[in-house]
Amino acid sequence: MAALYWGYTGYIAPGFNLWLAILYFVSDVVLYIGITHLYRTVALRYQWHLLPAGKLVWILLPAVLLLALLSTVLTILKIYYFRRWLSPGFDVSFYNFFIQNRLSVFVAGIRLMSIWLLAYHLYHYARRDIISTKENARLAIINRDIQLNNLSSQLNPHFLFNSLNNIKWLVAENPVAARRAIDLLADLLRTSLNNRDTVLVPLHEEMDMVKDYLELEQFRLEERLQVKININELLLTIPVPRLCIQTLAENAIKHGIEKQKAGGILVITEGVFGMAGDQGKLKEIAALKDTYSFRMLVDDAHGFGTLGKTGAGAGEEQGVQDQIDLYFSTFAKSMASIGAFVAGPRAIIDYIRYNIRSQIFAKSLPMPLVIGNLKRLELLRTRPELKDKLWSNALKLQSGLKEKGFDIGNTDSVVTPVYMKDGV
Repeated sequence: MAALYWGYTGYIAPGFNLWLAILYFVSDVVLYIGITHLYRTVALRYQWHLLPAGKLVWILLPAVLLLALLSTVLTILKIYYFRRWLSPGFDVSFYNFFIQNRLSVFVAGIRLMSIWLLAYHLYHYARRDIISTKENARLAIINRDIQLNNLSSQLNPHFLFNSLNNIKWLVAENPVAARRAIDLLADLLRTSLNNRDTVLVPLHEEMDMVKDYLELEQFRLEERLQVKININELLLTIPVPRLCIQTLAENAIKHGIEKQKAGGILVITEGVFGMAGDQGKLKEIAALKDTYSFRMLVDDAHGFGTLGKTGAGAGEEQGVQDQIDLYFSTFAKSMASIGAFVAGPRAIIDYIRYNIRSQIFAKSLPMPLVIGNLKRLELLRTRPELKDKLWSNALKLQSGLKEKGFDIGNTDSVVTPVYMKDGV
């Protein structure tokens, strides 16, 4: 624009020279591209294009003046020396030439720089708005997909189909049971939908959902599904991942009882009860396996690394490690790290790895944590004195608390509860 303006001015002036006009045009283009590129470089470096309008105004005002002043000096220098070199008879000092033209060139520079800066930042604002709109739309789609995936994972089509079939059969055979089944199914669906954004729930809420699920499945499996739940009351308020136990129960039925026409039993217990510190009766439970033909799952979060000759947990401590069918523990307790593991027959582990809905899309642990956990397992095998020191400290603490009159219950692990009765 500046080059066209000065080109037109030169064209209508007396003594127009085409080659001189072309030279002015090209030099103006090069000059103003250089000035605006300088501003662009500085703006990108200090991220002025990301500033809100209120803060940007206080940068643009002095920027316009500085750029206009720079363009004024360079433009007058260019015109002056071009005339000195290419216009015969031009004999004016630079000072007088500058004084004569400074105001008009400066005003033109302010106008041109203001227009360019406004266009430049409007472009960036529009581009940023488009990017933000696209990103918000992308995140909204991802959020909808996640909600749909969560919903579909919570509403197992296999379970839903069987439940509806059972209800259809019960309507004719046992209307009272049919109404109860409909209530249970409605409660399960309502809980799944209302709590889909909740990560942790109290254990008693999770168990209420599991009980409803098991009662509904009993209409289908009848005497093949026998349930007995025994939970320490101190654990009922502990937050647990939503659907963690529900998923275990569902998989136990789908891949255990359903495939065994004569039925099947899965006993789930803890190696060490984390609130009370007493060990689970693993030896007594294992002694009943031959009689009742059940499988045993042990959650040994507080026993692993602290109990047994090699730190393998409560099963090793009680001499029944080989009788445990599925062994679960964590690296977050004795290992002082992050992560967990489950051990058992390869067929079961492979099934869990590729089918359990709560884990199939979970992210793996960062490699430094994996290496750290492997190192901790190595220390557990090669440095038994670390476990011995833990027990020494725990026993001193428990003994001292008892001497001071505190009630620590019947703990037989390093877990040390203190029961505060009649208020603190």
